[in-house]
Amino acid sequence: MQRQLIGLGTPDDYNARLRTLLAQGANAISLIPRNSVFRGVDMDESHFELLGTCGTVVNSAEPVQRALAGVDLARTSCAMNDPSPFTLLAFLLAVAKKRGVDWGSITGTSNQSDDLSHYVANHMFFRLALPGARRVLADHSDFCSRHVPKWNPMSVVGQHMQQAGATPAEAMAFTLSTAVQVAQDCIERGMDPDAICLPWSTARTAAAS
Repeated sequence: MQRQLIGLGTPDDYNARLRTLLAQGANAISLIPRNSVFRGVDMDESHFELLGTCGTVVNSAEPVQRALAGVDLARTSCAMNDPSPFTLLAFLLAVAKKRGVDWGSITGTSNQSDDLSHYVANHMFFRLALPGARRVLADHSDFCSRHVPKWNPMSVVGQHMQQAGATPAEAMAFTLSTAVQVAQDCIERGMDPDAICLPWSTARTAAAS
């Protein structure tokens, strides 16, 4: 699977770049919104010159519809880079519903949904208080397991820790401890640990056997 990180300009700029990459053999996509989205700032509240820098302008389902024009959502894995994971996935699912695409066929990942690494190392992504961020991630994981079973609701990140000064060993320790904490939060919500801790394909294969 080839996935190139993309985030620039308007949704139409993004779509043009995306179509070029797909034409050259890419078979998975990634959408990076501009930094104001990470900070919870609407594009109408941002300085005009900053719009479309460090990511694509995305604040509702309509820009996502334009950004993903011509993309077969049922056959193309999508990565939504959003520290508040419900936001971009919600936009994507709204587009899929409008197109008549079954949510059960949607594949991809809520990248950057590791709120603990953001809380420690990426302060610009601090949008929710830590208890609320953990609850939202558990809500997100529960929703995906019920309604978007092929979607990965989280990617645990060690890179942020290392870039913030941790040694490789410390980064690995933080990464594993984050995974343990998130799994524990989901278990406390009553979720099946085998369903949330295994890749969906492995869990489905095991269930089928």
